Amino acid sequence: MEANKETDGCRLKDLPGFLIGQVWPRERVVMGLKVSKWLREEIHANAEAVLFSAAKGLGHSPDAFETSDIRSDLNKFSSSTKVYVSVDNVTAFKVSKILDAIVKTFSPEPQSILPICSSPPPKPESTLGHCLAGLCMDRLGGGDGEILPFLTALQHCSAMEEVAIREFWIGDDGREYLAKAIASFRELKCLDLQLYLGDEGAEQLAQALVSCTALQQLTLQHNHIQDRGLEVLFGALGNCRRLHHVDLQHNMLGLSGAVAIGTLLAHCSHLQLLDLSHTKLDDELASALLLNLQLDAPRSLQHFRLRCNNFTSATVAELAAITWPALQTLDLEENQVGDEGATVLASALHRFSALRTLSLGRGGVGENGTVALSEALRRGDGRALTELNLGWNMLQLGGAEALAQALPCCPLLSTLKLSSNQITGEGLTAITAVLPQCQALVKLDLRSNAISQDAAAALAHAMAECEGVMHVDLRWNRFTDTRWLKALPDLSHSPYNPDGSESDPRQAHARSVLRLH
Repeated sequence: MEANKETDGCRLKDLPGFLIGQVWPRERVVMGLKVSKWLREEIHANAEAVLFSAAKGLGHSPDAFETSDIRSDLNKFSSSTKVYVSVDNVTAFKVSKILDAIVKTFSPEPQSILPICSSPPPKPESTLGHCLAGLCMDRLGGGDGEILPFLTALQHCSAMEEVAIREFWIGDDGREYLAKAIASFRELKCLDLQLYLGDEGAEQLAQALVSCTALQQLTLQHNHIQDRGLEVLFGALGNCRRLHHVDLQHNMLGLSGAVAIGTLLAHCSHLQLLDLSHTKLDDELASALLLNLQLDAPRSLQHFRLRCNNFTSATVAELAAITWPALQTLDLEENQVGDEGATVLASALHRFSALRTLSLGRGGVGENGTVALSEALRRGDGRALTELNLGWNMLQLGGAEALAQALPCCPLLSTLKLSSNQITGEGLTAITAVLPQCQALVKLDLRSNAISQDAAAALAHAMAECEGVMHVDLRWNRFTDTRWLKALPDLSHSPYNPDGSESDPRQAHARSVLRLH
């Protein structure tokens, strides 16, 4: 929804990603402060949530973030309206002012956190019934000096449901105060912290999360948490009976942490997403993590992301020995999968009956591994696949031809990534021949191969019959002259246009989907 062009409002589509994902469109949202009067009057009476944002690039300056403005806007909403606050990319000079406005608005007792205030502000005549339900703070200047008083005040916000604090450095005191605040959020559902917590901060967080039994999503990317911190943290997460999303990218896993994660995964009947990408996971750690799952397979896990780690085909074999009834995404990109790992996975693909996305990119998979995987697809294993990523491997001609024979057996496949695989014109010709049978295919990535101009031209001709394909990427192949694209066959007298009054829409489609530069 957009405000009238005659007003000075912001668009709801410009909401920060944190709130787009968690609030809109699940709930009806209205932006406070600089949003146009027209927009407020249209929907404020029935809004379930209101967002106050101080961020560069959204049409409203942090200078406008005043307590009086917040209270003035909140008076237009019912006391049941949830309030969200987003502060993004603000300098240290502005942080104190903004946090002070938040505290004075939502704390049960009027107070100020500005150092320049020697006495608390007067108590308001009427107490607002609104509770702070969400807080997002990204890329803020300053450190403990600016945020400590704010974290202290947050302990009064017991109705908090969503918290995201990212790219902000806090010290020992800050981690302690943050843990105390989180422990008071009994309704907390989503927690996203990127604060370089370390093991000590993870242990403090673990103690706090014991009280957060409603927690559903936990994201702790780039926190420098190592083995000891992860072990304590996952031991505490057993109390979070509703937890379904755990993202630990860019931390450092060890043996004790791997065992703790595996134990939680085996006994957690509701976990749907686990992301352990960039965690230094090797074969030994993966074996410890997967040990319990061989006896008690995770029945709820839908998305398992393990990209950019250090394991080999041995770990792939252990994954393949487990039945994954609900798994939809398996991301093994940038690991040492090799032909052996791809072959083992292919032989067990029937165990992944719900699999929709399989990523083996940058895994050292060659012709033999691709042939084995293609044979499994031809048998009907993997019929639910919608995305297959084999980019940056070594498929070559034999792998491309084998895969081409398997593509018609994947009726739901919409995205196929084959970039940088030494695929020649002959390999592309084999793929081109079966494209009309791939009714669901939308995106085909063929960047950085050895495709000739003649093969690319043949593909362009085939596109005229593949109206479902919307994007074909042919950049960085063995042709530089693209004038042949303008010379696609004259279809002006085709059955689509018997009188020749205008060009065939298939011809325009073929030109529009190809990306050559």
